[in-house]
Amino acid sequence: MFQENFLMPYLFWIGAAIVASVAAPLDAPIVTVPVVNIPAPPVPNAIPAPPTRGQKSVAIPKNNPGAWATTNDYPTKALSERREGTTGFKVLIDASGNPTACSVTQASGHADLDEATCNNIMRRGTFYPAQDEKGAAIEGEWSSRVRWQIPTIFSSASQTIADRSFPRPPKIADFKQLQIKESDYPADALAEGFQGRTEVALGVSPTGSVVVCTIAKTSGHTSLDQKSCDLARKWKFNPAAARDGYAVEGVSAHSFDWRLPKGSFGLPPRPITERNPFEKPGMITLTLDFDSDGKLANCQSEFKGEFGFLPKGVFSPDQLCKNPPTSRIKPFANEKGGNEPRRVILKFEIAHQEWSGTPAASEAD
Repeated sequence: MFQENFLMPYLFWIGAAIVASVAAPLDAPIVTVPVVNIPAPPVPNAIPAPPTRGQKSVAIPKNNPGAWATTNDYPTKALSERREGTTGFKVLIDASGNPTACSVTQASGHADLDEATCNNIMRRGTFYPAQDEKGAAIEGEWSSRVRWQIPTIFSSASQTIADRSFPRPPKIADFKQLQIKESDYPADALAEGFQGRTEVALGVSPTGSVVVCTIAKTSGHTSLDQKSCDLARKWKFNPAAARDGYAVEGVSAHSFDWRLPKGSFGLPPRPITERNPFEKPGMITLTLDFDSDGKLANCQSEFKGEFGFLPKGVFSPDQLCKNPPTSRIKPFANEKGGNEPRRVILKFEIAHQEWSGTPAASEAD
């Protein structure tokens, strides 16, 4: 017979495939939140009060810190890869109230989010300088955090991802134009649950208007591609410039990431189907040959019928014997007490029988 510590790996060997396929995970819904803001201190959605003249104080923002890093500033790659995080930072402020340096005090785990944090703080931050006991302006510092979160409505257009204009390409005049409202989502695409990415090449006139929109890469859905161009034609640019500084025609490439809004009524419901993994009979047979030392010398497996509970393409007769247990067993003994080789056959069978509805009595009963 098998020793128990050898038998268990073989039972687990077959059982693991059964357990692994009992419950397939459902697609988890994407949960997102709509804002990118800076938590207190100070209160992110309010303009702090200026310092009292002649009194000691720390550096204080002049405008709303919540506007220093917004959804429009989300790094394109991080947005497309749906990466989130919170970046803590410290900014040094000179006696004139200008930020002079920014350092990350709490990494988000994503270098591009941390970099975008300091870049935006240095670019947009304005301060009342710190004051000493006599009220004189001195150097100071200010610390806070930026929480980067994917918007609820994930659809957005990117900033310029490529340009073919030299030396100065056209630039978006207002990044708010890159936001795609839920109302902009094509009705038929919403109803069918379509989403995807459209890449466009825009021809920009010397006055900054979009005069040409060419689909460089389709999303696979005509309505999404067409709507991308419809929205892009409304954009305004700071036009491209020639070497002499005069405005000229330019080309700017952008991507439109169309993502269905959270809870969209157009999302097709997940089909609910009933299946019977034991509907058809079948049998798995393992033939194990052990030599006179109790070592497994050969393994062969055979499937007959169908096993609906086994993962398709993962569990096959060849794979079942590909990595068998390597532990030895106590050798089989012959009538004279000597060791001898022996063949062992294990069978796992699905068979159907008529049942009256009454539980079968156990042998103990």
